[in-house]
Amino acid sequence: MVCPFRLIVVEGTLEVAAAARILGVLGLDEGAPPAMSKGGRHKFWSDIRRYNEAAQYAPVLALADLEMEACVTALFQQHLPHGRNPQLVLRLAVRMLESWLLAHHDALAAFLKISAAKVPVEPDQEVHAKRTIVNLARKSKSRLLRMDLVPKQGTSGLVGPNYTARMGEFIREHWQPLVAQTRSPSLRRALQAIEQIGH
Repeated sequence: MVCPFRLIVVEGTLEVAAAARILGVLGLDEGAPPAMSKGGRHKFWSDIRRYNEAAQYAPVLALADLEMEACVTALFQQHLPHGRNPQLVLRLAVRMLESWLLAHHDALAAFLKISAAKVPVEPDQEVHAKRTIVNLARKSKSRLLRMDLVPKQGTSGLVGPNYTARMGEFIREHWQPLVAQTRSPSLRRALQAIEQIGH
């Protein structure tokens, strides 16, 4: 089915892959425009009013992280004080995109080469899902994967040198949003909102 969105804007690199994967599994990827990464939450939110205005003319998909914000409603009111255009499908991962990846627990466990029992059963409740994934990777049987995902000892980084590339690979080749939604209410709501625009 033809993609209903004329514009796709996302917070970061992994959201680019996630948006493409979601549209693909929903059968809404034909003719989809490439997602634009804003390179971080500050730039994403500083530009959201412009995308809200663009939604007057055609549907816009926007994906970002809730992170440490208290609630979605307050965040929307802060950045879109005059309301959100119904054609702006603005969806937030609770609390970050990695919670949606954790939600496909068996696939992620196989990718990380760990036991599925180690993966949290309620990923939307994770305070920092990215850190959770890195800590799971520390237990991986794969030395190469540990080197890619886990920051080197003595460095101040949160993730390893190839974290984004590796997790992008997981999204494109292994992640099934329709399976993951059973463990992530925020992902389920996002899929429903996107599908509603497409039909």
